[in-house]
Amino acid sequence: GGGNIMMDYTKKSASFEKYSDYITIAKENGVPTFVFSAGIGPFRTERQAKGAAAALNGCEYVSFRDESSLSLFKENGGNAENAAISRDPVFLLEGRGAAQKRNVVALNVIDPSWDGGVDRGALEIGYTKLARALAEEYPKKEIVLFSTEKNDEALAKKIARDTSGAARYFEIGSLDELIAFYSRCSLLVGARMHSMIIAFTQKTPIIALSWSRKTDEFCSFANIGKAHKIAELADEIPEILEEADEKADTTASNDGAINAAREAILKDIGRLG
Repeated sequence: GGGNIMMDYTKKSASFEKYSDYITIAKENGVPTFVFSAGIGPFRTERQAKGAAAALNGCEYVSFRDESSLSLFKENGGNAENAAISRDPVFLLEGRGAAQKRNVVALNVIDPSWDGGVDRGALEIGYTKLARALAEEYPKKEIVLFSTEKNDEALAKKIARDTSGAARYFEIGSLDELIAFYSRCSLLVGARMHSMIIAFTQKTPIIALSWSRKTDEFCSFANIGKAHKIAELADEIPEILEEADEKADTTASNDGAINAAREAILKDIGRLG
């Protein structure tokens, strides 16, 4: 359940093989297999995409957390009769309330070194300029860089150093620490999808950075506005600041989207009965 279970960023990898093995072993032992709220893709080759669909066709039922994953499945030979749309299980996280003093503007860093479509050096410059611009825009708030993936940590720390004191890096060690951190945030500029969904469940105002279709689809479903292109981050700063002025220190009601997501997920889980 949950997660991007099959994706390939190089032409030589074959992520579907591991899942195909699991499903085959289960079938050989008479154990039914269900996949809930999963994502698939991106893929670099047709073989990878078709292999993923073929592996999932061995399941009794498959649900996807986003429309583009379902489309990939269908386009590559997936059995549409056994598949449906659900939502990411992270939407089930309960809200824990905001702190009395929300004086942090948080900037979530993603390192795209695995994706040849994004210039890492240009992104580092864009993040640094954005952090400095936020510090200038909100002199009474603390600008904090953080990462929720180990692979992003080194870049986030370097950007913090590059800001020459305009922003600092804060290390997140657990889900509880992340939620406590969000309770102090008046605004999140987010990149990693799960970090944004967690913030959404905690009613933290969000500005999204787009680096994949799944972040764009989250923005559409959550109705938080467009996601700014991370590959053009430096150019997007004026628009980000304008949006920040509209969203900072607000408490939007996310109940409609959260309830819709939870209903879809619980309906999915009910199929096991």
